[in-house]
Amino acid sequence: MFRGQLRSHPPMTTPPPTGLDAAEFLAPLVDYEKPIDQPYGKLHISDELKEHIAKGWPDWSQQITDADLAGLDFGWMKQLQQFDRWTLLTAGRLKDYPMKDFFATRKDALLTEIRTKAALDKDLEAKLQTATDEWKSTFTA
Repeated sequence: MFRGQLRSHPPMTTPPPTGLDAAEFLAPLVDYEKPIDQPYGKLHISDELKEHIAKGWPDWSQQITDADLAGLDFGWMKQLQQFDRWTLLTAGRLKDYPMKDFFATRKDALLTEIRTKAALDKDLEAKLQTATDEWKSTFTA
């Protein structure tokens, strides 16, 4: 039932250029990664459903069942149509969790190496790029 509804009536179309940012709208809805993961966002899904999706990747949408979707509210998707972008770092918990804190709490060894070398070489540049990519990946919604 739910799966069929999603396929026959897609909740989103190509957004018109509105100039509106979804950051404030989405901030309380989404989950965040540790250490800023509590409380969960209003759209939090169970670990069981996450596992089901992960097991079916990349074709999870074909394997999801009505039972999996029961109780989930997709009404927010209609509201999302008013926005044409999401600047993730401008609202919610991420606004107050700058990149500096990510590196200070998770990448202390890299920061020590940067201070020790006091110069950028190819190895350090690669490590910094990897750390930056990891930091960016924490903003997946």
